[in-house]
Amino acid sequence: MLTKDTVVSIYNLIFYDLNLEIKEIYSLSLPNEIVINSMLLLPGKKIAIGGSIGTPAIGFLGVIDAKGNLLWHKSFPDWQNFNKLHLNRNNFFASGLNYDKDIGFVEINQYGSDYIDNRLFNVYTNISGLDILSDSVLILTYYFNDSFRLYITQVRYTPLGQTIDSVDTTTTINGSHSLLPVPNPAENSVTLQFAEAQLVQKVQVYDYSGIEVMQFTLPQSPVYEIQLPLHALSVGMYHVTVTTDSGILRTKFIKY
Repeated sequence: MLTKDTVVSIYNLIFYDLNLEIKEIYSLSLPNEIVINSMLLLPGKKIAIGGSIGTPAIGFLGVIDAKGNLLWHKSFPDWQNFNKLHLNRNNFFASGLNYDKDIGFVEINQYGSDYIDNRLFNVYTNISGLDILSDSVLILTYYFNDSFRLYITQVRYTPLGQTIDSVDTTTTINGSHSLLPVPNPAENSVTLQFAEAQLVQKVQVYDYSGIEVMQFTLPQSPVYEIQLPLHALSVGMYHVTVTTDSGILRTKFIKY
């Protein structure tokens, strides 16, 4: 967790144990004008941070180590701020507001040495969800500033490319995805496909705010897939937790 001491304007990186007892606290050595809006755990126990810096504000991204030491930070004059970070294996995405009044995101590697700026023109809003369908296709979830309508858009983007030491953070079994929703996005139903037969005990579906909207219990027999009906769900992104005899599997899908 990141907290800020408003009296001395210092950010603290706090680690808790499973009982919510504080284990470690580290003070971050950052310029006073930096405002952090989002943080993200990267491979190699590094932490990406994003937000704004200076007056007038411009967007900034950076990476700290597990003891709060600033490894690098970079300013983006075309951007007003970054408000959300999303992991893409060894890289990460940063979405926010830019001065050209376009919706967009930056993909940058964890070393700050290379990045690509991607834009969708003539839309001025915040991206609330970003999901990767393939190496060049994303699903963006967002609200317009002047309405409360949810929009879901499939977009093509120019990928940055992964570094040699890339780590695929997707859980896999024998080189295949351990849990894959098909199709995704889905309209009437989605099928959860397993790489290997699983003894599934329970399936739980949560909306974007973390509220459970569906739950199923299954008989104790091995299955390779489970079909979920979506007729009762509203348009949006949902998180799925599958409890098996060997552990818990998680995935996400889009309902349109």
